[in-house]
Amino acid sequence: MPVIAIVLGALLGGAAGDSFFGAAVGALLGWLLVRVQRQQAAIAELTRRLAAPPQDRPATAATPAAGVSVGEAAALRAGPEVEVDIAGSGPSATPAPAVESAAVTMADAAADPAAMAMAGHGAESRAEPTATLPSPAAPRPDRLAAIKAWLFGGNTIVKLGAAILFVGLAFLARFASEHVRLPIEWRLAGIGAAAIALLAFGWRLRLARAGYAQVLQGAAVAVLFLTLFVAFRTYHLLPALPVFVLMVVVAALAAALAVLQDARSLAVIGALGGFATPLLVSTGSGNHVALFSYYLVLDLGIAAVAWFKTWRALNLVGFVATFGVGSLWGVLQYRSEHYASSQAFLVAFFLLFTAVLLLPARRLAAEGGEAASARPTKEAQWVNGSLLFGLPTLTFALQLGMVRHWPFGSAVSALVLGAFYVALAAAMRRRDHLRVVFESSLAIAVVFLTLVIPFGLDARSTAGAWALEGAGLVWLGFRQSRRLARGFGYLLLMLAAPTLLHAMDRHGAPTTVLNAYLFNGALVVAGSLLAAHAVRRGVAAGRGMHGEGIAEPLLVGWATLWALATAGLQIDQFVAAPYEPAAWLTAGSALALGFMALSLRLAWPMASWPAVLHAPLLAVAALAWLIDLRQPLAAGGAWAWPAAFAAHLAVLR
Repeated sequence: MPVIAIVLGALLGGAAGDSFFGAAVGALLGWLLVRVQRQQAAIAELTRRLAAPPQDRPATAATPAAGVSVGEAAALRAGPEVEVDIAGSGPSATPAPAVESAAVTMADAAADPAAMAMAGHGAESRAEPTATLPSPAAPRPDRLAAIKAWLFGGNTIVKLGAAILFVGLAFLARFASEHVRLPIEWRLAGIGAAAIALLAFGWRLRLARAGYAQVLQGAAVAVLFLTLFVAFRTYHLLPALPVFVLMVVVAALAAALAVLQDARSLAVIGALGGFATPLLVSTGSGNHVALFSYYLVLDLGIAAVAWFKTWRALNLVGFVATFGVGSLWGVLQYRSEHYASSQAFLVAFFLLFTAVLLLPARRLAAEGGEAASARPTKEAQWVNGSLLFGLPTLTFALQLGMVRHWPFGSAVSALVLGAFYVALAAAMRRRDHLRVVFESSLAIAVVFLTLVIPFGLDARSTAGAWALEGAGLVWLGFRQSRRLARGFGYLLLMLAAPTLLHAMDRHGAPTTVLNAYLFNGALVVAGSLLAAHAVRRGVAAGRGMHGEGIAEPLLVGWATLWALATAGLQIDQFVAAPYEPAAWLTAGSALALGFMALSLRLAWPMASWPAVLHAPLLAVAALAWLIDLRQPLAAGGAWAWPAAFAAHLAVLR
């Protein structure tokens, strides 16, 4: 039925109004009619059950369900005395004296276990035996429950009516500009007067009908924003400064009304209407300075509310609307001549929403007497993950769009953002109630500082820098018992291989002996060994995860593989073909001695395992000489074989 009503309403509305707006209004009215009809049927059924004699009522009506209080059970037995409020504020019960006495008696009995048991025994003796029904399975949690509760909970009719009123006034302003002969000043003044009257009416109803009043006030605030924006942007009736001041006043008024009435719905509805205004009355002129100045005023109002209230929904509305519209404008209309103003607005929005993210921590810091064990739970309630991680991500993406054509523009942008989050983490380091934000800011800073390397250097240098950074993160992760840091460090060490392969494909083979591939390959070897040693010490100290000790031999093997690959690249490029076996024999002996020296110096048995490869290397080299029928001392063998046997002796010792 709802689907049929929506489709029929859309068809009739579109035919009557010959526009998309008419179809949308018709669909909404069709859905609204079905909802009202269902509510009336539910109310009629509830009234019939309450008016029925006690013996005709279902068993569930006489026995309170789980989670229903004794007072609510007494109210259900009140019959015609119960008044159902169809305006959306919920049922209100006026129990008769007999019901009041019954409720008091049951409450007294509940306070006395013995009396409660006697009352239950008496009730069992009078009640008919009923079959025991199996308990229903627990319903699956609905992730959209909060959104559905806000959209369809309470007085849905009033919320929908306020939305239709706002959209209707927006299109009325455009229709009046085209068909009505009155001066535009009078038309806009009439819309503004209607908004003020609606605001006053909602304020008068704030005590009697709180939900209804808040929806009306939110719609009125949105219409005031609409009127001011149209007067400035579309018809140029007011200069920029007076309009800006008036918008600040309206934003402050909306914030004050929301805080005074503890009305989150008022703040959200006012913000939604304010952000939707430019989209509804857009003329396509593309004046981004006016648009983002207007959005800045709205976001300042959201920040003012965040000073007193922790309303995540309101903060998300401002964040999504601001950066959503900003991204859309950047993709469609941004030009290089807009850089100065766009950069200023981007920085302003970034700093403002960072402040909005941190403002709720003021109240947590004021709770000095709170137990330390409860602080992580408290912080998890106010920390907004969408702002914490979405804000730097979207800001950096927009920044890249503006500076992508500049030399080192991306690297400088990543460096500035990384430095900002390092400073933010340093400021929060000693504050217990900001521990989650401190750790997150530190992780974000590491990510942006990591991005500086590929943006500022070529792929050859990136591999070595990432390897050293990965080793540092693994060490820091064990030092501070942070799994995320260690995981990111392992990832950076693994990314070195595709980075150098990309460098080979892009830059070609090296042309000098001392080249970037040699230096960065050595850095990858050193970083892998440093990380392996950190794993060894961390696992021995009991700081690693279950099974994390396997990372030590894997990293040692990774370092060995990189050492052989780097040596092979150098030999292939700079050693003549007849001397390659001797060069491999010498390089392998040097690596075996190096790993053995590292093992002895650090008392690290795992580091000696690569030296086991030295004996097979000698066998392969001897076989190569035998196949080629080459004299053992020819083509460098005179110095390669003595050095190899000396190294083998040292390894055996």
